[in-house]
Amino acid sequence: MNGMDDVEGHGLPSEAKQFNKISAIDILEQHSSLRIDPSEIKIDGRPHAKGGQADVTSATLQRATMEQETRVAVKKLRYDSETDNDKFSKSFAYEVDILAGLSHPNIIKLLGFLENFEIGNACMVFTWEDNGNVQEFLARKACDIPERISLIKDVTDGVEYLHTRQPPICHGDLKSLNILVNSLHRAIITDFGSARALRRKRERKATKPKPNTDIRGASPQINVSVTGNQLTLTGPSWSVRWASPEVVLGDDPDLPSDMWAVGWVVWEIITDKVPFHELCNEVAVTMAVIERTNPSDIGNNAQMLQIVSLCSLVKDCLAYEPASRPTASKCSASVKWMPSVAPTDRTKSSAESRSAALLLNMGYMRYSQNDHEAATALFNKALTSARRTQDTLSAAAAQNWLGEVHLAQHRYSEAESSFSHARDTYTGLGDALGRMRALDGLGGVYHAQLLLDKAEESFMEAESICIQIGDDVARATVLNGIGAVRLMQCRYSEAKECYAQALAIYGRAGNDLGRANSLSGLGSVAHKQRRYKEAEKTFEKAEGICVRIGNEMGRANVLNGVAA
Repeated sequence: MNGMDDVEGHGLPSEAKQFNKISAIDILEQHSSLRIDPSEIKIDGRPHAKGGQADVTSATLQRATMEQETRVAVKKLRYDSETDNDKFSKSFAYEVDILAGLSHPNIIKLLGFLENFEIGNACMVFTWEDNGNVQEFLARKACDIPERISLIKDVTDGVEYLHTRQPPICHGDLKSLNILVNSLHRAIITDFGSARALRRKRERKATKPKPNTDIRGASPQINVSVTGNQLTLTGPSWSVRWASPEVVLGDDPDLPSDMWAVGWVVWEIITDKVPFHELCNEVAVTMAVIERTNPSDIGNNAQMLQIVSLCSLVKDCLAYEPASRPTASKCSASVKWMPSVAPTDRTKSSAESRSAALLLNMGYMRYSQNDHEAATALFNKALTSARRTQDTLSAAAAQNWLGEVHLAQHRYSEAESSFSHARDTYTGLGDALGRMRALDGLGGVYHAQLLLDKAEESFMEAESICIQIGDDVARATVLNGIGAVRLMQCRYSEAKECYAQALAIYGRAGNDLGRANSLSGLGSVAHKQRRYKEAEKTFEKAEGICVRIGNEMGRANVLNGVAA
């Protein structure tokens, strides 16, 4: 659906009336500072990409205010003898109007526009991204799961920005082809031809087929008609592989339909497969969407299973009913805590080694899956890499993570040594947060050996650092440690208060693993106080979270608490 479909009254009558009262020229005059003189643009060659309504060409931009020319992307709306001039001009002005108000690292930046509606010329100018779209980028680069999650974080952050604007902005056509990768290897959401501002919150009913519904998009129409219990589809589709059930059945795109598309974008970035990759006929795809038959390998795909929490998020986004899908903010908060690092320039044919930062994140993935042997190997590789490149900060992080693995394996002497080395390195670097993490680890080592005075001393120093630097989530981690000490000291009310504070902080931050750890602590308090039903329910909640996010380490800790 392009911008003019919205302006013509599809779902937003009040906005349509308001927009139609103002001419396209008047709208563009509000953004006159972005107008580019045609003499300042030199088109390089043939279109680089073709969309449903426009072509994209590379060009050079040389403005009087610029010291040197810049390579840019020019999006030119398609115009022919059958084009409605009024719709053409207003569609262009609508897209410019939306883009001009956006400013976010993960949203394409509009550099300017030029138009001559009398001859059907309307172009928008954007920064040029050599890496192409995310699908093209991943085909060339050797990207491990944490690097792919970094791109996913960029996408969810960008969508959250759009959805939390006032009024919220629905993108309307999210897919891997509309996500570019910039020179810093960050994902950038582009193509706002289907976007619109949602000035009214619509009430949704259960999704069901609508008779004789006309589905408009960036390509020709699909017609859906219902006769008795038979569903008939005719005509090609627009981006149908990413279209939600309610959009396929005739509704306008809305925030929940964007979230359906986000689920598929996550799937694409992790698996290198388009939605419904096993179906080559798009009418078959449309039928699959309507009949609720999502691909069976979502839950057992090898790549997706490496990060179960992401797999769960995809399933939530692909809920059939719009109201059951997570918000963009919830998605962004969930992905925030997953292991990630920006992709490097490693290609699939190069022998370039993985960076220490990447190895640390890969090690954390294995650690959370309770695979201590693999985690140790990766953390040691990270330590070797960091020392070779004189990356002292990553070396300290590797030492700290080795301490965590040793602690989980009850190798307390080695754990204390690793944490102590990390603490001393962080202290020398002046890294307060790193020092806090090492102290928290040492507190855990002392607690496990029932050296409660030393444990309390380490945890208290760590908490003091958290308060000084204003890091609430780090403080929640330490509060769980203090709660564990108070539990061992039979100071149950104080232990409960620590765990409850940590739970509240983790809840606000969207940190599911932290929530599980706090709930496990509260379950232990209830168990010690012989409130067995309450303890059982609390442990079940904690275990449920760990199962959902695929954190076997956390689940093992919960089960240990139940056994105690």
